[in-house]
Amino acid sequence: MSNSRSVIKGLKLKNQKGLNAQDIANEIEKGFLAKRRPDKDWVEKTTFAPSTIAYGHGTCARYWHIVFKGLDTYADNTDAMGVANMSLGSVFHDEIQDAMKHAGMLVEAEKEIKIQSPPIRGYLDAIVKIDGEDVVAEIKTTRQESFAFKELSGKPSANHLIQLLIYLKATGLQRGFLLYVNKNDQTFLVIPVELDEVNDKIIEDVFTWLRTVRKAFDDGQLAQIPFTRARNAGEPTNKICRGCPVQQTCFARSTEGDVFIPLMEVPKV
Repeated sequence: MSNSRSVIKGLKLKNQKGLNAQDIANEIEKGFLAKRRPDKDWVEKTTFAPSTIAYGHGTCARYWHIVFKGLDTYADNTDAMGVANMSLGSVFHDEIQDAMKHAGMLVEAEKEIKIQSPPIRGYLDAIVKIDGEDVVAEIKTTRQESFAFKELSGKPSANHLIQLLIYLKATGLQRGFLLYVNKNDQTFLVIPVELDEVNDKIIEDVFTWLRTVRKAFDDGQLAQIPFTRARNAGEPTNKICRGCPVQQTCFARSTEGDVFIPLMEVPKV
């Protein structure tokens, strides 16, 4: 477990002879890791996933080409901390959606969205009614440090912004908001987002990159690994590659590929 983040960094057990804090922590870690999705055969994907598009391996054209192709095994490389975060995030999502329902503001939860070009499919958290207007709501949990930065700047994470803008484009709605939940003390932060001229330019640039990626795939061209060191070494040498669920398949194939497509330029917000 030395290469992954620990859920329990250390336990101090006073006056409890015979108990080893690290052994206890290790067993709990195993429990979280056991909750990971099992490695599975490829299910061929035909669309981009909104929550993956602008973060980590989702900015790599080669990743999308491999999941579109449908080969070998998909490995969940999420560490124990990541599994714990996702589990807690799901609890917060459910509770907040339930609160929206009881407030009488919930129009629809977990609404499926589809866009044809570029091909995108996903599920937004909620559409709510505010002052008679339908508005898209996206719920995110975050650590105290990230929450404090967003609270101070009034700005969301770029990948979260792009995800919400995709939902606005797909639904034809003009306004939405990101609801951040501080995992430390369960306080909320609401950041409104509007599909104005600036944000429309941001999402159209993203769509242009996605269309380029999909066209190359449709033309039978496999994207190169975008990292020079990784191409030369033939092994994961950076954070994006190490955490990528298609890493084994990617490096088992030719690292050169047919076409070079740079990483998606995620805008600074």
